Formats: sequence, C-alpha cells, structure tokens
Amino acid sequence: MVSKLIIDACCYYVREYGIDGLRFDLMGLIDLETIKRVYQSCKQINPSFVLYGEGWNMGGPDGVAMATMDKSFMFEQIGFFNDFYREVAKDYLCYSWKKDEFKNAFAGSCLDFIVPKHFKKPSNSINYLECHDNHTLFDTVNMRRSSLSDEEKIALTEIGNAIVMFSAGVPFFHAGSEIASSKQGHGNTYNTGDELNRFDYSLLDQRIGMAKRFASFAAFRKGHPVFSLDDPNGVDAYFDINDAGEALHVRIEEEGEYHHLFFNQKGSSQQYVFHHEEDKKGKHIIEISPRTVVIDE
Repeated sequence: MVSKLIIDACCYYVREYGIDGLRFDLMGLIDLETIKRVYQSCKQINPSFVLYGEGWNMGGPDGVAMATMDKSFMFEQIGFFNDFYREVAKDYLCYSWKKDEFKNAFAGSCLDFIVPKHFKKPSNSINYLECHDNHTLFDTVNMRRSSLSDEEKIALTEIGNAIVMFSAGVPFFHAGSEIASSKQGHGNTYNTGDELNRFDYSLLDQRIGMAKRFASFAAFRKGHPVFSLDDPNGVDAYFDINDAGEALHVRIEEEGEYHHLFFNQKGSSQQYVFHHEEDKKGKHIIEISPRTVVIDE
C-alpha cells in the first residue's frame, strides 16, 4: 500500500504539475522495486523525466533490495549522490592526498581504474562537494586548511567547483558555492533560519569575478558534449588522467581536438611541455590554481 502511494503521488506530480524530475531524500530507505516503478511510470508520462537521490545504506528488511548506492548495478536509470566522489575530492583538494582515488572519481566512478567502479555508467554518479546538508565547501577548506589565507581558501573552493564541473558524471552545485559562501562553520543548519542559510547578494557583488568564472566553466562544459558522455567505454577512451608534477593533468579528446585541464591545488610553480603533435593540435587549455584561472580557446 505504501509503495502504491509513493508511485501514485509521483505520477500525479509529473502529470498534473509538469514536474520533470524527482530527488529522493533518504532514498536508501525505500525498496528498489518501488523506485524502479516510480521511474518507469513517470517516464511514460514524460520521456525526459529524471530521478536521483540519497542512496545511503540505512538498513531494511532481510532479503529486500533497497535503493542504495551499492545496488546501482541492479537499476542503472537513476542517479545517486556519490559520497565516494565527495570524500576523495575533498581529500585531494585539501592536501590529504588520495590523488589516485580521485582520478577514478573524476572519470565518473564507472571504471575499474585504481579502485573498483561504483557505477555502471557516469550518469549514475551525482558529483558534488557541497549541498544543503553539512558544511559548505569553503567552511570545509577553512577547517582543514586553517593556516591558509582567506584568498587561498576561496581559490581552493573555486578549484573544487571546477573539479565538479569537468568530471564525468552529473555535476551538482549548491547555491552559494559559486561565490564560496560560508555558514560560519556550522554544518546541518536546517533549523537556524536565514542568517546562515540565505544567499548573500552582497557577497556576490564582492566576488562577481568568481561567479563569472563559474559561469564560464558551465558554458565550456555545455559547449563540449564529451563532458557529458554516458558510456564508460567512451570515458575510458577519451579521458586521460595523469600527474603533471604536483598538478593533475586531464587530457580529453573530442573530435580531433584536445582539452587540457590542469588542476594545481597547491599553487606551486609548474611547467608542462606539449611533446606530441596531437597535443598541439586544436588544444583548449584550462588551468586552475590558487594563482590562476585561465580558459584559453
């Protein structure tokens, strides 16, 4: 009866209100069969319908498959908030390293590459570093790298935004991350009112350059479909992720051209020489470090 109620309610929202996607809080508490039927029923009403949610493993009846992240291979049409991505990306960003694990996450967490894959395809992975729960990315950087200047902490937050934007998978951003918003070190602020949860437009005025660079990242991704590949074989073929000194170099091939992304979270002086002719042809260079953000087309 509860399963039918959930399915009927979701179909009603899609049919009567034109809702084209649903995000399930604590989706792991719902059985996988119900979530499958929600998706299939709503997809019949609106072919562009999407569904994603929190696939945390929170228990359930014995012998019943729940809609948890570890069950993603049983139904590949839905997306899961990827906490593997979230944690290794934060560790990489804040110098706790895990650089190799982060390479797997950047490639959509869908390849047996360094660590076992978590998903069948990139669109199963909702890539994020910040959402309404827990600390903002700036506050995380502030706590983990307290010795840095505010300017350096803001720069690391900007690198984090770029990492999410250009990773294979589905980028997810919390409003305010594009200007390194803070909740003054508080994590779960659902009951603290507007003082900590509001979007600070005065901060947007101060950091308008950062917001515009965020928009340029989004425009670059949108303009290059290779970043939205949903075939793990394609990601494996076109994404090449390697170290470049202390920086991370991601070379992505698209229709005979090459996008070169350099993530230099330490900001130390780095030099990269393009040795191969194919690297020199039609290249787009994106360099992101605490000192420089460059998009060169």
